[in-house]
Amino acid sequence: SFYLPSSDEVLFSFESWAMPEHRLSIEKLDVYYENYKACTSLSNIKSGNALIYVMAAKFAAANNLNDVLILNEHGRIAEATSSNLFIIKKDTAYTPPLNEGPVNGVMRKVLLDKAAKLGIRMQETPLEIKDLFEADECFLTNVIGGITSVKKFRNKAFKTTVTAILQKAYNL
Repeated sequence: SFYLPSSDEVLFSFESWAMPEHRLSIEKLDVYYENYKACTSLSNIKSGNALIYVMAAKFAAANNLNDVLILNEHGRIAEATSSNLFIIKKDTAYTPPLNEGPVNGVMRKVLLDKAAKLGIRMQETPLEIKDLFEADECFLTNVIGGITSVKKFRNKAFKTTVTAILQKAYNL
């Protein structure tokens, strides 16, 4: 069979390119509805199979958006095209748990483990689109870009109070 490997030997291939310009915030975030991400044991791994991220990023660019959210097979938020999503309601930050399909990102882990030292509570919980309209703040995280605040989701504008504290503590 074409997909059955002849061994379990690991091979490596490396590419490099200039780092993208770091953005502390993005203006416009929306949702990509064309395809959904499965919630399986492979969902939390960033692999070479990036087709859903490519398609979502192309949708964002075609619609003059800075980024889009990718939904899981249950219609709930999994992540953004290259970042984990956090929203803040009152005094707690929320992010989808790993069983909702997001990549198990490095910055996600750092915030879940260490944000309490800054007095910020973190909680993993399934998130729906309606939760963004109820949120006070919204931000995206990844190891390359750090913490990026979201200024607007559709017609909902966000504050950046807690996000700025996290950026100061964790962005390079």
